Amino acid sequence: MRHMLASILVGATVLVTNACGDSPTSPSSDSRFVLRLSASAYGLTPAVLVTFSRVRVLSSSGTARDVPLLGGATQFTCDLQRLQASDGEIAVGALAPGDYGEVRLQIQSATLYLDNTSDTACAANFRIPGGRSVPMSVAPSEVSLNRTFRHEAGSDTAMRIALNSEQTIRAAGGGSYTFQPVLTVLSVN
Repeated sequence: MRHMLASILVGATVLVTNACGDSPTSPSSDSRFVLRLSASAYGLTPAVLVTFSRVRVLSSSGTARDVPLLGGATQFTCDLQRLQASDGEIAVGALAPGDYGEVRLQIQSATLYLDNTSDTACAANFRIPGGRSVPMSVAPSEVSLNRTFRHEAGSDTAMRIALNSEQTIRAAGGGSYTFQPVLTVLSVN
């Protein structure tokens, strides 16, 4: 009886391990998705800070998976004025192998800084520049980037996106501004 129970337990463990190992919903720890952002300049403004709160990838079947913001942060801020010469990584995380068709980016806030520059391009704990600032209304706060790609097991997939600051930031009158994200997928590899 003991041998039969042990055999059943071993058999069940093997079945569960095999069934879950290649599941499209369980990410592989050796293959990651990386989201990188670049941006064009916005006039002579010293700093344009944009805070992101979520990156979500949708599979071709419609299954959604959040990709952690860099360092596992709950929010991540980038200065668009500093992303002209180099890309800023926003999100990095394990992603199950498969076909994907959309990346959704949640924008929490956007602010123009009129007097001082920032110290860094992107960070979870961003030091805010001093001086005058103008918060912008963000609409829509969630941006969908439609781009099909295949994510292979054992390799990273990097999506590079660009924000057109001149088309995104609009004067709304009375000294106020709106932030209507115009994003483009530059590459996926």
